Amino acid sequence: MIQRLSVVAVAIFSFIGLRASRCDAWNSTSHEVIALIAFDQMSPQTKSAIFAVLRNHPRLNEDLLHDQDRFKDADLAMLARAATWPDMLRYPAHPMNRTEHHGRWHYVDYPFDLDGVQGPAPEGHWDGHGDPANLLQAMDKALTELRDAGTPADRKAIDLCWVEHLVGDIHQPLHAVSMFSKEFPQGDQGGNLVFIRNDANQVVALHTYWDCIEGLSLEPEDIRKIADRIERDHPAAGLKDQVSDASVADWAQESFALAKTVTYMEGALPHVTKAEAQTAPESVPALPAGYAQRALATADARVALAGYRLAAVLDRVAKGLARPAP
Repeated sequence: MIQRLSVVAVAIFSFIGLRASRCDAWNSTSHEVIALIAFDQMSPQTKSAIFAVLRNHPRLNEDLLHDQDRFKDADLAMLARAATWPDMLRYPAHPMNRTEHHGRWHYVDYPFDLDGVQGPAPEGHWDGHGDPANLLQAMDKALTELRDAGTPADRKAIDLCWVEHLVGDIHQPLHAVSMFSKEFPQGDQGGNLVFIRNDANQVVALHTYWDCIEGLSLEPEDIRKIADRIERDHPAAGLKDQVSDASVADWAQESFALAKTVTYMEGALPHVTKAEAQTAPESVPALPAGYAQRALATADARVALAGYRLAAVLDRVAKGLARPAP
């Protein structure tokens, strides 16, 4: 599911420096598409409750409403921007970077073991006190605080941004995996250390390729077109059983399975390491025939589920909201 280097930097898919960050996920385009799909499904009552929470955000005007005219509906603009807000925190210049940026919250690493190399299993449930170690624990923390009548209003708004964002992130296959092998004995950081050549002949990290697969535009009409296409091709009515599954751990396992079979091709995806891409960019292999089509089809299905499930999560949040403490 993310504003990582900046919209322009991501758009360039810059080979220079081969930048890759472990907390990358869907780019801002995909996160906003997911928010738009959720918006389309939410009841007026849920919208009213959710928007009321977001309006207590400590940087409402600066971060969530600074471009509210992008969409005809200011509340929709706020919901869309809230879904990308945790990625804004990546930048040290952001005023809340030191207190609210949590890189480990964006993913959970289930090990994809190859060559007899075994990676560690992710940490278990959040203990209710310490800093979450992964996405599953972070979701537990955010949802717990949203249900707690003692949680301050501004904290609930921050938690809601994280819920939006993490529902998107966990549907990106590479946010539920790290590949361990002789080539990557410490793991490949969710595809951030695996490099391929995309259909535009650009050398990119596999993770970046998947992040940006739905496009790079933040124009409202483009976001709307992508959301409409995905909703048309993957209507909510046909996904009721999957949407009703409220287990974030199950969603992570779905992504893990897709990462192995589609993203990594069971370990057969042609690639090079980051070091090889830096020293010999001409050696970076192109994606296999048909990979781009399968990847986009998979991403479309995951974005659809993320949007529909986000709407269901926000409905439960709205119904369970308690009066915040002063």
